Amino acid sequence: MACISTASLDTVISALAAIHPESNEMEPKMWMDRVKQVCISSWDDSIMSVLQCCHAFSSQEVGVVFMKMLSYVELAVKCQSLLHSSTDVSSLRDIYATFVTPLPDGKPTLRTFVFWNALGHKFAQLAAGGSVYVLLMVAGLDLYWSIARALSRVPFEVGKMLRRPDNSPAGKLVRSRIIPIIAFMREKLPLSFENHFCIDFNILHGLSATVDCTSLKDSDRFFDCLERNDYKFPSRSRSSCKPCLTPVLDDLLPVFNIVAAADGWNLNVNASKYNDSGGQGLFADINMEIAVVATQFNPSLSENRRFTAKHDRTLNKAWTKKERELAETGVDVSDLSAVQSKLDMFYPRGHKLAYIRISMDIIPGALQMCNVDGSLMAFICNAMLDAMRETLYDRLKASFDNLDIFQSRLPPTKGTISLRWYISLGGIGEAAPEDVHPHFLGARAAKGCREFNFIQTLPYLSQEMFNHEQLYLNIQASLGDVFEWIETVFWACLPKEYEALVKLVELLPGKPDSPVAPFLSLVININVAMLRHQDAKDKLLCLVLAVGRFTGGGIVLKEQGLVVELRHGYFIAFTSADTTHFN
Repeated sequence: MACISTASLDTVISALAAIHPESNEMEPKMWMDRVKQVCISSWDDSIMSVLQCCHAFSSQEVGVVFMKMLSYVELAVKCQSLLHSSTDVSSLRDIYATFVTPLPDGKPTLRTFVFWNALGHKFAQLAAGGSVYVLLMVAGLDLYWSIARALSRVPFEVGKMLRRPDNSPAGKLVRSRIIPIIAFMREKLPLSFENHFCIDFNILHGLSATVDCTSLKDSDRFFDCLERNDYKFPSRSRSSCKPCLTPVLDDLLPVFNIVAAADGWNLNVNASKYNDSGGQGLFADINMEIAVVATQFNPSLSENRRFTAKHDRTLNKAWTKKERELAETGVDVSDLSAVQSKLDMFYPRGHKLAYIRISMDIIPGALQMCNVDGSLMAFICNAMLDAMRETLYDRLKASFDNLDIFQSRLPPTKGTISLRWYISLGGIGEAAPEDVHPHFLGARAAKGCREFNFIQTLPYLSQEMFNHEQLYLNIQASLGDVFEWIETVFWACLPKEYEALVKLVELLPGKPDSPVAPFLSLVININVAMLRHQDAKDKLLCLVLAVGRFTGGGIVLKEQGLVVELRHGYFIAFTSADTTHFN
């Protein structure tokens, strides 16, 4: 799902280069089928004919985009209903595996599925503030992608402002312009949710079978039932929304009848083709040979848990230099059959004797190394698709608009860009008044008391994401298929670790999912030799993907005594929180 803003030539080319004929993520075959469906067979060559075509497609686009947003909202609602009503699923990924994977042709990839669900929650937050008529305004103003790519809490904050406009310039605009427009549209186009739309959801939450979209009360009740892992919306300001409180007496138009009624537009959904096909795995296209090696390494020993590096930077540089020299003299293993026998003698008392260097040439697709207790020590994979690997470096470089940062060796931190997605703080709310929304507690603080930012009591986007927003969007557009492939490998090869990691992704406020799922952050190290360190705040695993044309620079796991000479397109996953590592 490419989403680029103020894109340069390089980033556009990089996004286009991610497409290849057999791509599941980009679905070029589906695009071509859709073009065939809308191609106009005949017209004359007059300017009037051309203008009529432009007008026809532009006019239909508003309705189609509006319905697309509502379809995403319905998907989010349906997923919540399944999570509450089905004992077979406990996460979004479970829903995909249980209900989507068995479908034959035409089903979305997992990445597309979770992206659509995240969009549904974004648009639902807008509708929670100003009803579905705000979505109609978004479609008419061509703001769809601006909302779809919005970072952090923008949709929630917009919805909150629409419910309770303050005295800021934005609040005044809500009262003077937006609310009157909503009142106008609800009178001219009275809509409702009924028939098949969200019927299970309505029953589950005790709502009426028909939701009157012209009624802010009914609309608020409906959207307030959609769970977002976040604070609830504040109650609506009746004085500000007074123009929208007058009942609309005209007959309601079921919202999903709009497209069928549109002149010249035909939407056919053939449900019969989505019958049970017997199903395959969640990622049925993974075909990878995995070598599993057990070791006697004991991660619970004190020798393996003690961080021996110096915290003084100068001393740490000297220590790391010495360890690099030791790593370079490690025992080479160039035969897969010899790996197990060598490792059996490598950890005689549960900890390493020296360093061992495992050649990447002996890995059949993936190498999974386990600790003495069966837990994961390291997972090394060299099975990236050739079509993906061949363009990986150029696409990453183009995401940076081909800056000179790739041309020289840089000191640590100077060549590091952190795209930590979410961070959080803690707070105690034992004495908070129950009749005040948490977001307004700062304004109610007693005079002379230090105000607290209660919005930050839930996970929120890091400042780095705003500092590098364009780069973030570029990388999503250029490397989305790479991130999906990595998630595919994790689900298929490391199911326990995948499930533990992805639970955090699905608990994020607003349910936005993560573009690098099952992880929450992305750090790009460019031409950097990192000093020895541990990443104490990493959850469970860290993944390192090597990109570029280089020699040396292997990653060293100190406690395990492993030297892994990653190559272009290879990755390793390991427990970085308690493993001292450097390159």
